Amino acid sequence: GVSLTPSTYRAPGLVFTGNSVADTRYFGFEIDQTVGVLVHKNSVETTDYSSVYILRSDDARITKNAVDAFGFVARREEVTWPWDVEQSSGIFCDVGTVRARIQSNEVTGTPG
Repeated sequence: GVSLTPSTYRAPGLVFTGNSVADTRYFGFEIDQTVGVLVHKNSVETTDYSSVYILRSDDARITKNAVDAFGFVARREEVTWPWDVEQSSGIFCDVGTVRARIQSNEVTGTPG
């Protein structure tokens, strides 16, 4: 297949602040191919997998977020994506994430 976005590309300067995300399929925030992203003072609850999922990103700042109740895919009637539920977490850094600063977040509750 043809890749539209090169694997080396990083979107600069994205800011997610003051949002409330609840009862989502997949992730609350999926941060992919960014540089210098800020995820700050958000509330994320009841997600299928991880609440904040970061991959292929440089210098991400994940601060002062409230995360509760993640990994709820097992409670859905229909599973739409074969994700390893053992890897569901409040905040998850995956392949290609470098220099992430994750500070002063509150992760509560138990996985679904």
